[in-house]
Amino acid sequence: MKLKDLAEHLDLTIPEQFQSVPVKGIAYNSREIKKDFMFVAIKGFQSDGHLFLEEAIKKDASAVVVEDPFKDHEVLTFAKNMPVIHTPDNRVFLSRASSYFYNDPSLKLDLIGITGTNGKTTTSLLLEHIFQTGKMKTGLIGTIHYKIKGKKYPAPTTTPESLDLHRLLDSMVKQHIQFVPIEVSSHALKLRRVDDCHFKAAIFTNLTEDHFDFHKNYSDYFRSKRKLFGIMEKSLKKPVIGIINIDDRWGRKIHRRYKRKMNIVTYGIKKKADFRALDIQMSIRGMEFKIRFNSHLVSVRSSLVGFFNIYNILAAFACAKCLKIKIDDIVRALGTFPHPEGRMEIIKSKQFLVGIDYAHTDDALHNVLSSLRTLVPGRIITIFGCGGDRDRKKRPLMGKVAARFSDVVILTSDNPRTENPEIILDQIEKGIFKVRRNHYHRFLDRRQAIQKGISMARQGDFILVAGKGHEDYQIIGKKKIPFSDRKVVKEILNKM
Repeated sequence: MKLKDLAEHLDLTIPEQFQSVPVKGIAYNSREIKKDFMFVAIKGFQSDGHLFLEEAIKKDASAVVVEDPFKDHEVLTFAKNMPVIHTPDNRVFLSRASSYFYNDPSLKLDLIGITGTNGKTTTSLLLEHIFQTGKMKTGLIGTIHYKIKGKKYPAPTTTPESLDLHRLLDSMVKQHIQFVPIEVSSHALKLRRVDDCHFKAAIFTNLTEDHFDFHKNYSDYFRSKRKLFGIMEKSLKKPVIGIINIDDRWGRKIHRRYKRKMNIVTYGIKKKADFRALDIQMSIRGMEFKIRFNSHLVSVRSSLVGFFNIYNILAAFACAKCLKIKIDDIVRALGTFPHPEGRMEIIKSKQFLVGIDYAHTDDALHNVLSSLRTLVPGRIITIFGCGGDRDRKKRPLMGKVAARFSDVVILTSDNPRTENPEIILDQIEKGIFKVRRNHYHRFLDRRQAIQKGISMARQGDFILVAGKGHEDYQIIGKKKIPFSDRKVVKEILNKM
């Protein structure tokens, strides 16, 4: 590709002498710059790409892209023999340039964006399983991993940076993938990572307090989530479909805003919905219920546990039906869907059960524990902590929820990062002490906390190890240390 091609697409003015400059690739990370790559300087959370412009020039980048106002005249002088492109927002530029460089790969796929505080991962995995059951070639982009036709790849972030995302979508096009469920985080939406994706469908699951270290308030968080539907409104994959949880008050706001702009269907349990769950029967082994839509009434079974998972199933069912997947394939897929890794993943012992779950907000913890309260014959022992360098407001809220629904609470470290883990636990304790002071323990060492919980368990009890789910590490300081709740639980049980 020549620079003039990119310039014409992006409405840039390039001096005549640079029109034929080659663009063999794009990079926003200085370590990935190669000869004739365009370097886009992104202002990140840890560092600023503008600090690496000189490195990019020395590596023979074909062009550099800087944000206005950029006034490092020394670097610009050094770059006098190469094009320096000024833009008001390099993230917008990176998204547009990446999509064009990879020939708009999302147009050749059926991309299903899933956003919301809770339920994104399980809903995306349900959809993947439904598509695979229907013999559809399927990709996946989400928190646990990225997948192309069953092959897994590490997921550094829930939603990749725009360049990485379009490169990944391009590889899916080359593998003849049709459907791609993608978890779309609020960070990704606010940071313009999916601006130039053409979505076929979008799902909104719910909105509860989270990420307030990044978002200013609920309104800012909601606007970021809602943006997915604004992006889909401009999609060229017509007709597009919105699937919204109508039981959620934020979902109702999205519904009111977009119901006349696109095809919107709703799902729920409490409110009147296009896809509604009825006759719900639940146990610790799974659930059965009926889904009413149009004039149909369909019975479904699932090994998933918890009332909240009914919403995830409804979202996946509604989306798949709107995408014209056969009902028999959807029902069969729901019945054979395996427990997602770290999402209420149950490990059995002879006398009690242990659940590994990713719940890391007060609402997610409430959903899990309130469901368990109705299903568990014995006591509930909850082991959890809160991540460091993240939203501090939710810590006492999570403590209050844990104390309210648990018989025993054991506080421990999550990913303390650069915060003092003792202070994190102190902040969680404030919520616990509003409910109880007895039957409470505190172990900074997560293995010791899990050991304590298992040693206390009796016949019929349920131990919930919450917060980290699928993660196989702990971040202490700036070091990532191998640690898996699942492995630790199994190791301790095997020694009993």
